[in-house]
Amino acid sequence: MSLQLIPSVVLLAAILGCGGASDATVTDPTANNTANATCSIALSGGRSGSLTCSGLAALRNDSDGNTQFGFKGVDATDTLTVVVGFSGAPVARTYVSGTDASPSLLLFGASTLWTTAPAVGTLSLAITSVKTIRSGAGLTSYEVHGTLAATMIAAVSNGSVAPVTVSATF
Repeated sequence: MSLQLIPSVVLLAAILGCGGASDATVTDPTANNTANATCSIALSGGRSGSLTCSGLAALRNDSDGNTQFGFKGVDATDTLTVVVGFSGAPVARTYVSGTDASPSLLLFGASTLWTTAPAVGTLSLAITSVKTIRSGAGLTSYEVHGTLAATMIAAVSNGSVAPVTVSATF
């Protein structure tokens, strides 16, 4: 699957808070529209706790049809960035890493980096509902609801570190 850089940059800007909302709303960077959506993130294993979710976004590049979905989670010591790419518009179904999704989850802890990329860890993104928010400027934005489950492996560590399991509901 080949995913273009421009939608990824727009999505990452929305996720990382460049003009995005901090109250876990779905952000449409093409028009500054928002749709209410709750999001919760829990970590277990090598890291545990709950993260505050923000920047939830799903954008499809209208020229190649690829979609980028993502969000960000933070607490006092950890930052989680989630970007999942897949072909076509989002639909209610489950996307699995290695089969039909290209995940890039990064969790930055105090001295460790966990990841699902390249080809390590697992991801399951189950979308239960989709609503088109806006289409324009070559992008279509969506409000999506569902769950994400991922196991992340330590990529950079100061010693032996257990994998981290991420569970998110949005």
